[in-house]
This record gives sequence, C-alpha cells and structure tokens, in this order.
Amino acid sequence: QPAITKADVDRAAAVAALVKAQTLRAKGDKALAKQARTLFQASIDASKSAGDACGMRDAYVALAGLEHEVVDAAAQKAAAQAALDQPCEGRVAERALAQRLLGSASINQGDFAAGTRETERAVASFKETGDVYQQGIALRNLGLAYAESGEVEKALSITHAALDAAQAAGDQKLLALVHNDLAFMYNARGEFALAVDGYRQTLETLRANPYQ
Repeated sequence: QPAITKADVDRAAAVAALVKAQTLRAKGDKALAKQARTLFQASIDASKSAGDACGMRDAYVALAGLEHEVVDAAAQKAAAQAALDQPCEGRVAERALAQRLLGSASINQGDFAAGTRETERAVASFKETGDVYQQGIALRNLGLAYAESGEVEKALSITHAALDAAQAAGDQKLLALVHNDLAFMYNARGEFALAVDGYRQTLETLRANPYQ
C-alpha cells in the first residue's frame, strides 16, 4: 500500500474545510458568512499546499457564490477571477460558474462591457455542459445587463432565450423571475399590454409555486 504523502493530507484537509464551509453557506444565514469565508480560505490554502489547482478553483468558485449571496460584488469578482486564474484543465462546469459569477459581479458594479463578455462566455460553457438551468440564469443576467445599458431589443431577445431555458429546466422560481424581467422590458418600451401579461404570468407562477 502506497505511503500517505503530505499532499494527500493537504487534499483531505482542503475537502473537509470545503464541505464545512458549504454546509454553513447552505444555512443561508449571513451571520455565518465570516466563518464560512474563513473555511473557504482554509480549503484554498490546503489545496495550494497540495499543488491542486482544481481544488483551489472549486473553493474559489464556492467563495464567489457566498460573496454573491451576501451582496459583496468586489469580493465576488476577486474570488471568481481567482478561480479562472487557476491552471485547472477540463472541469468546464466550474469554469462556467466562475465566468457567470465574474460576469454578474461586473454587471452589478456597472461595468456592462466586461459583464456581458464574461456572461456570454458562461452561456457558451453551460451549453457545452448541457446545464440548461445555469444557461437560463446566465441568459437572464445577460438580458438584464443589455436592458440596463439601453439595448432593449437585444435584451428582449436574450430574455426570451432565458425563458426557453427556464421552461426546459422546469424551474418555476427562475421562470417567475424571467416573466417579471420581460414585463419590465415591455413596460420600458411602452408596450403596456405585453407588460401586463408578463406581470400576470409572474403572479400566476408564484401563486402556483410560492417561495418557501
């Protein structure tokens, strides 16, 4: 039986810290964010010690997700960029998540050019993995970015694609959000009948599938 190396011990420590951090994050309690952040960093440090770039990427992606949930766009952007900087081959799903998180952070900071560029990369990556739910989230972010930058026609086209993805994924929460986005965009264009229909579909979806 091969001897256990220090790298093996470090990898095990990285996984253990990541699991603990994700468990805290899943509680959805912002008061636990500092503790979760410390554990994510411990996972990153242990993976670095083990020479495991993919382990570092996994932890950075999860950390970026946490920063998104606590609405810290700067920290989210830094973690997502660090995830993409890791020389981890393959692992397209993690790369796609990092691209989406980097894009949404840039959009939330008002940098629509960088935000749309990264989000378009995320859409392409999620198509590669076949994850229609994540495609829907990324397309929704992209549509909102174009709407905010005044490109309403492009925003509508992309948001309709997000609607198709949400329907294909069967995710009712995402479906309600996208219907609401469409209503907002139609309202901005002065197409009030379509806006009202969008709001009606939002309410119907929420009534059938209330938030827990």
